[in-house]
Amino acid sequence: MKAAPAKKAAPKAEAPKAKAEKAKAAPKEAIDLSKKTVAELKEMAKAKGITGISSMKKADLIEALNK
Repeated sequence: MKAAPAKKAAPKAEAPKAKAEKAKAAPKEAIDLSKKTVAELKEMAKAKGITGISSMKKADLIEALNK
């Protein structure tokens, strides 16, 4: 019985750290972009005139849009 509460406590301790790291690593705009789909990001990149978007992954699109 004591093992179960310990398992529940561990994920709770890790979750705030993960959220804090994401918040520090990316500005608010990047967080908003990460919620968008790849198709939406490609449309945004196309509107900005970014080239090579068809071969870009989601992270690449976010990086290009943040420049």
